[in-house]
Amino acid sequence: MSGTIHRLALVPRDGFFVKDGRGWQTSARTSVVDWPWPTTIRGALTTVSGKIAERQKGSRFGPKEWKDHQSKIAVGALVALRRTLGTEKWSRMWPVPADALWLEEKDKALRLDPTKPQAGTLGRAAPATAPAGYAEAREALWVPQIDSKAKPLSRPRWFDDATLAAWLSGDSVKAQPEEQQQPRMQKRLQAHVGIRAETLTGDDGILYAHEVVETLERLFRDGKGDGGKVAEWAIGVEVEWPVPSRPDIARLGSDGRIAWIEEADNDLFRMPAGIQTAFPSKGLRLVVVTPACFTGGWLPDGFAPVKVGKGDKDEWVFLGRLAPSHGASVDVCKTDLILRAAFVPRPMHISGWDMVAKAGASDGATKTDGKSEEKLGAPRPTSRLVAPGAVYFFERADGGGFTAGDAKALWLAALGSRTKEGFGRIVPGIWNAKDTE
Repeated sequence: MSGTIHRLALVPRDGFFVKDGRGWQTSARTSVVDWPWPTTIRGALTTVSGKIAERQKGSRFGPKEWKDHQSKIAVGALVALRRTLGTEKWSRMWPVPADALWLEEKDKALRLDPTKPQAGTLGRAAPATAPAGYAEAREALWVPQIDSKAKPLSRPRWFDDATLAAWLSGDSVKAQPEEQQQPRMQKRLQAHVGIRAETLTGDDGILYAHEVVETLERLFRDGKGDGGKVAEWAIGVEVEWPVPSRPDIARLGSDGRIAWIEEADNDLFRMPAGIQTAFPSKGLRLVVVTPACFTGGWLPDGFAPVKVGKGDKDEWVFLGRLAPSHGASVDVCKTDLILRAAFVPRPMHISGWDMVAKAGASDGATKTDGKSEEKLGAPRPTSRLVAPGAVYFFERADGGGFTAGDAKALWLAALGSRTKEGFGRIVPGIWNAKDTE
């Protein structure tokens, strides 16, 4: 596929409203997500680039042309951006890894390093289609051990760039005092109402409420407003599309809310130097930063249960290779890896709406002359994906370590399927040798 690669910042000007996969409910609050899905971002970019292509062609696209155009849109790395309003430099924000835990009266976040399980679990039975040894290999996955009896605190939603780099490099992360505000966006409730013109009565069909995520954030220090300063949030995206120009605005999510489009720096998706210098490492931890689509649900593609060892010391493990897509697929380390642990939150259920799909025959509209008119638009199938923040821990099967070159190859690489839609992006970190003994 040939196209022009752009690194962009989508800056919502009036917040954003992005529905989740559940249907509309009359006179009820509509469910929304706190950050746009990759498919939502790709849809906005498909629309705005398609409008440019229409102007170049001199005529409007039909359903087939829109489908052909969308097939040429490839979304690469995605990252949340934040900056003080009035400045030009963006700072990156990342989902907090699932191996970080905050406890009462602790000045540092607890790192949940996995160790061999001390006892069995009452986990779910293996799926009927699972290969031999699946249940045994899943039962053998390492688990975190928590020695502290302190109560856990709520987790922040985001790490800034420096904090994530420290965490992936094995350094400690300070727990922010409760009176200080963690970086986060606020939400406000918006109601929609309508009146039927012919009867001057309320229209229940458009009576609903939903939350709008505000992308302007008041900055706080020591629990107090910091001189009225405001931070704004945006979406950093790398996109390849078949149009040379960059539009100025896009419409993001429901309500067609406007987002300015800015050209971003070429180093927007660079790897922090501190992470690469932390290698080599005996083990590897991978953090999922965009929803990941794996054939095996939580299990990364390319891994399957295998019995290793000899005699009484044999065990079932998930063995395979990481093959991230960076244009060409390259196996990291050129050797087999053992998946030692997987800290995976509840799955995300992602769907969407295909604007040019043909609706069912029963959904066809009727013209005033009595002839039927084809109606476009249909829901997409719902996908069950690994949520951002999931962490996977690996060892090399041959006992070797991971190099700085491996880390560079894995930075914002894409694993799994649907990677051209922005899914499956990961970042690497070290897993100290003492944790794998």
